[in-house]
Amino acid sequence: MTPEIAVIVATAARRERAAQLWQALETIRSQEGVRAVPVVVANGPSRDPQVMARLEGDRTIRLLSLDEGNYPGALHAGRACVDTEWFSQLDDDDLLLPGALLARWSAGNADPRCDAVISNGWSRDHDGDTLRLSNLHEIRGDPLRALCSGNWLGPGAALFRAASVTAQVIAGMPKYLEWTYLACYLSLRCRLLFLDAPSYLYQSGTVASLSGSDAYLLGQACAIAAICRLELPADVRDVFLRRLSVGQQMAALRLLERGQVRQAWQWYLRAVFGKGGYRHLGAVHRMLRGSLGAGPR
Repeated sequence: MTPEIAVIVATAARRERAAQLWQALETIRSQEGVRAVPVVVANGPSRDPQVMARLEGDRTIRLLSLDEGNYPGALHAGRACVDTEWFSQLDDDDLLLPGALLARWSAGNADPRCDAVISNGWSRDHDGDTLRLSNLHEIRGDPLRALCSGNWLGPGAALFRAASVTAQVIAGMPKYLEWTYLACYLSLRCRLLFLDAPSYLYQSGTVASLSGSDAYLLGQACAIAAICRLELPADVRDVFLRRLSVGQQMAALRLLERGQVRQAWQWYLRAVFGKGGYRHLGAVHRMLRGSLGAGPR
């Protein structure tokens, strides 16, 4: 029997991203050896009527529409609709490579203890394509501590067993750094398999990307705080606490640029009194100049 796999696609359904969305959906529908069912969650106030009309007329997908623009909320809504044994996810500007889902399903289904299969992928920017994971041996040996060097779980990279990665698990994901949080959770609670062969293409810097925005920068610190609330070993927690203080200082400087002086100092003091906060004392002159109206330099 051909396995059926739901693939959650959260999208703002914006006109400027429509071409990427149609391409992403086509790479899901064209997967061989499995029946891949796109679960499209169109969310937020920027949903384009023409894009929505085309989605509503596509009988190959399951469509949800949410008023709130909330990426983890959209993922949770999509996960709540999953009725297959395995499910995956793909961002609306990324691509699944041919055979991706079959390769992941074959590996996961062969091991009844497996909770998730994570595969390698390509990252594409203006310089070309780069392999995302070059240290899979280290990651397999200790997935949790490998996260101290960098996140190995990205959008589009995994196949999840629905019984293990439940809607409640997805509901715990913070806004921003969602995949780092989920990677930590999976490392603590689940049996993971890692595949060398690239099976997806992650495209960075596409139109209307949130990375680099004020909301993304400010939200990162809150997201790291959520990661630190997981039951991490002391050495791993220390790494993330240091990242938290860095994130708090970055948030402070961005708020200062926006003229929000009081909030900037609140974030800066959190950074200074956090793990490794002494490293941020040198920024006090920049904070003072910005507060007095001289502007950060």
